[in-house]
Amino acid sequence: MPFHKGQSGNPSGRTKGVSNKNTSNIKDAFQKLLENNLDKLQEDLDELKSLDRLKMMESLASYFLPKLRNTNIDANIQSNDVQQELIQKIYEMNDDEIDKLCEDD
Repeated sequence: MPFHKGQSGNPSGRTKGVSNKNTSNIKDAFQKLLENNLDKLQEDLDELKSLDRLKMMESLASYFLPKLRNTNIDANIQSNDVQQELIQKIYEMNDDEIDKLCEDD
């Protein structure tokens, strides 16, 4: 007895779009785990160097923020010498200088 398109073997099964109960339970448990360890997570992040901290935050963000699509913008922007000089100075900064630059006033 073959199935027809759009028909399952269990017509009274889970409604389309409703998440799996186990998946929901795991998400809830993980959320509680994170909430209970936010202070420790912040301490661990603070101990990392600037670049490592940014990489970790980017990695964590991929689990909580929606993925964005690339959008190509065709713009003819001419940078001037001042902009190029600023960009070069930023590339030459060490972690301590970047941290100081990023600190809140």
